[in-house]
Amino acid sequence: TPFTTVTNFGSGANTYYAASGFAASITPKYNNSKIIITIMAGGWMKGNPGAIRAKILSGSRVVQLIGIYGYSTVGTTYVSSPFFIQAVDETGDTSQQNYQLWMATEANMAAADARINQTAASVRSGTIILQEIKV
Repeated sequence: TPFTTVTNFGSGANTYYAASGFAASITPKYNNSKIIITIMAGGWMKGNPGAIRAKILSGSRVVQLIGIYGYSTVGTTYVSSPFFIQAVDETGDTSQQNYQLWMATEANMAAADARINQTAASVRSGTIILQEIKV
């Protein structure tokens, strides 16, 4: 699902924020299927965000946790920070599965500005792809 919403996730130290537009659902056909979750987006940061953190949740269950996706102390210069994450989920049933990307920075906004999907206005894009793999 391509989208154009910018998500600023540097608003609180180690506080996770749902990334706008990075949510999707799938209903597995088989109870032993695996779900491949792929998320890609452009991003940038400035200041001193420290560690960039990411996690994928299905409801309140953590599917994938990346404690330190990246790390930066770039000062006042904007730095490109492309984002890619891929995870495998084994749900064990055929009910609808809902996935959401959450992101955080180590520092708060007084020290950092970190965003995904922040590019020129005419080309903002990000994608979340869900695929069922029959085992």
